[in-house]
Amino acid sequence: MNVLCSNFEQGVASSLDVISAESELKQAQVDYVQALLNTLISKTELDKAMGKIK
Repeated sequence: MNVLCSNFEQGVASSLDVISAESELKQAQVDYVQALLNTLISKTELDKAMGKIK
């Protein structure tokens, strides 16, 4: 991201490139948090199935 911002400042990358990169970063962060949540849900379901929790 820093390289892209530097490229933008130098006129090598467009503002659309920067906005696209920022959007992709935010989506990757959302996907990461969703994956963590899914892991916790799956662990809870496994523990329930094994009788560790009710």
